[in-house]
Amino acid sequence: MQRIFSPNREKRRNTVLLRGLLVVAVGGLLVDAGSARTGTAALAVVVAFAVSDLCLAFVPLRRVATHTFELVVGAADIGLVALGIHLAGTGRGALPISCLLMVLVVALGSQRASTVAGAAAVGAAHSWLFLRVASGADAGRELALQILFLCSVGLYYGFLTDGIHRHRRRKEAEQLEHREMSTLLEVLEAISSSLDLRDVALNIVTRVAQIVPAVRCSLLYVGGPGTPCHVLASHDNPDIEKFEIDLAKYPEVRRALETRAPVIIGDVSADPLMADVRDRIKALDFQSIMVIPLTFGEDLLGSLFLRSARAKRSFSEREIQFCTAVARASASAFKRALLHREVADALNEQRSTGEKLARILNHSPDLILTTDNAGRIAEFNQEAERTSGYAREEMIERPVTDLLADAGNGDLLRRLRTGGAVSDHACRLRKKDGSEIEMEVRVAVLKNDGGEAAGSVWIGRDVTDTRATQQQLMQAEKLSTMGQVVAGVAHELNNPLTGVLGYSQLLMARHHDPALSAPLEKIRESAQRCQRIVKSLLAFARVHKPERKLLDVNRIVEKTLDMRGYQLRVNDIEVVRDLDPELPSTLLDFHQIQQVLLNLIANAEHAILSARPRPGRVMIRTRDADGIIRIEVADNGAGMPPSTLARVFDPFFTTKPEGEGTGLGLSVSYGIVKEHGGRICAESREGEGSTFMIELPVLGPEAEGSLEVADRPPAVASRTAASGSVLVVDDEPTIVELLNEILEELGHRVDTAANGEEACDKVSAGHYDLVITDVRMPRMDGMEFYRRALSMRPELRNRVIFITGDLMDAKIGQFLADHQARIIPKPLEISEVAEIVQEILAST
Repeated sequence: MQRIFSPNREKRRNTVLLRGLLVVAVGGLLVDAGSARTGTAALAVVVAFAVSDLCLAFVPLRRVATHTFELVVGAADIGLVALGIHLAGTGRGALPISCLLMVLVVALGSQRASTVAGAAAVGAAHSWLFLRVASGADAGRELALQILFLCSVGLYYGFLTDGIHRHRRRKEAEQLEHREMSTLLEVLEAISSSLDLRDVALNIVTRVAQIVPAVRCSLLYVGGPGTPCHVLASHDNPDIEKFEIDLAKYPEVRRALETRAPVIIGDVSADPLMADVRDRIKALDFQSIMVIPLTFGEDLLGSLFLRSARAKRSFSEREIQFCTAVARASASAFKRALLHREVADALNEQRSTGEKLARILNHSPDLILTTDNAGRIAEFNQEAERTSGYAREEMIERPVTDLLADAGNGDLLRRLRTGGAVSDHACRLRKKDGSEIEMEVRVAVLKNDGGEAAGSVWIGRDVTDTRATQQQLMQAEKLSTMGQVVAGVAHELNNPLTGVLGYSQLLMARHHDPALSAPLEKIRESAQRCQRIVKSLLAFARVHKPERKLLDVNRIVEKTLDMRGYQLRVNDIEVVRDLDPELPSTLLDFHQIQQVLLNLIANAEHAILSARPRPGRVMIRTRDADGIIRIEVADNGAGMPPSTLARVFDPFFTTKPEGEGTGLGLSVSYGIVKEHGGRICAESREGEGSTFMIELPVLGPEAEGSLEVADRPPAVASRTAASGSVLVVDDEPTIVELLNEILEELGHRVDTAANGEEACDKVSAGHYDLVITDVRMPRMDGMEFYRRALSMRPELRNRVIFITGDLMDAKIGQFLADHQARIIPKPLEISEVAEIVQEILAST
């Protein structure tokens, strides 16, 4: 309770004077009322109050300045006021109400001007009411005494309530100061007990918001010059963390961080600093803003950021001082938490990096191990365990030489000791079970921070199967090349053999002289022997018929890359796959197409290595182009000049140094693709790389047996002899003349043509019952001639006989099977020619 009689002498004097004024006012009412109305008792009470007021001015303060005494005097003063109201209230009911209003006005008023205005309004209202009901000559005097009474009540109780308000404000200030100090201590205790940056930031903003009324209290963090600003914590949204803000939208924060001084904005709508963002801030209904930088020595850590309540209110000086004190007091703890987080982040990054490296090490398809300077194994990955058969625990601290089976690896170890790196070293590894495998390893020296050798890292792969496959491919390439040569020779032998065998048969048929028959028979037998030799050569040339199956080209590409991928990675060549997932399957010989791809990839690798130090890249693309499967192998190697590009598929042509290539890979690939009914070509520009394109037809399961159909002519049956007009088409004059004689002796009319173009002209101009044509001819081959002839004379569809010396050719075999054509293999047998010709003509 506010003490009425303060130890302050001036305040006590004012209290006594105002209380005396109240006694005088009551006395005035008493005098005006007269003894008949008041009585002796009322007069005695007034006199007693007057005497007590005089005594209060002289009684020692220590005796009267007690709560009990103050309560007694306060109660007595209430009685004095009641007496005054009673004395003046007979027939004047407005005075009690006016007195009550006066007490309420002075008690509740917070500002002096408004309190005085309210008291004046109460006095004026009372005067107006009094004059409406009062009459007589004494009305003015009575009103004056009542106004004096109301004023004395207002002054006395106004003085008392003002003291009470001041005491309350002082108490509130003391309590606020106590809360601020307690909060500051709590902040220091909380942030000192934690090294977690998030907890520290949340503790600061939560406790500051308990003291300073703000819609939002946030702690911002700045990592350093040029780094973004983040919200670490906000008391109105505890879940927010590391939310990045654009300082261009927060000019007040930017100013505080730049100047490292507090920025206080009392009215956002009037401050020029906020001009660019005023509309946005108004939409959020913020009135005032406070930004206090957090600094630690020369380091700028962030800022304390507060926005005021939505009602019009500015931050007080005391609140600014409190926030500044909190910012200064918490900066060191904040810095410590930042350092702790940086250390924790660094440790986590190291731990994460270590875990990633461990995963990479253990999931690598390569054998990886490390050694110290003494050659003892320090790391041994899972692939090393699988390859060697040893567990990691068995090999740690053991010499790496325990794994090496080659006695010649001493040079490798000596090079490592002298700090040299080793690339693509071939060695043999001894497994736990005693068996040995071929390895290809790359070894590099590990160095410490001082640049000194601290050990070595070994990366290797089991190439036993790869080497075996490579040897098989080399052997297959040699055989394929030899086969191409032999096949060419055999095919060329078939044409003269046809003449020898045919004319010997003609002579035997025309001349029955025993003296000639024996030599002619020997000629015929010798020719037939040569025929059998040629067939054997053709069979050898193909080694075996293509084992074609319905296969996915993408699968062949992936298998080939698996085989060659390690060497490409060793040479730091990137492989880019662009495989069409919707690629249809087709009939292929897996091994032959894989051989083609291996040849192309090996050539690309050689071209890239010759163009170093440019980074190497090989791209393999597959596409379906209207029933044609297209395969592209492109590299960014050295490329080829036009002169080289023109000969790239020639046998025995190579640009590699002597001893590094046979010049047969691309020619063999050319033959394989042709056997599959496809085509292969190349594009290249010197210095810009090369692209090889393969096109293969899409063949379904119904074509799978076509080769067998093409390998043998269908059986023929004897027919009744018939004659007709026959066109013979062949580029070999001997064969044309032989067929001409055979057919004329059989009674047929014969016309001849040297190639497909000439034959087309004759078919267009004339009529023929039968056509006999070679398959391989210059300018236009027999297959194209057949297509054009049918377009002109559809009736010739089943009246064309093909003669060929190479039924093993896949393209020819496929064509003959597709068209169900009649075939006479070279060298020709007269009886077979006569039989098939008569059969076809007889079917008319």
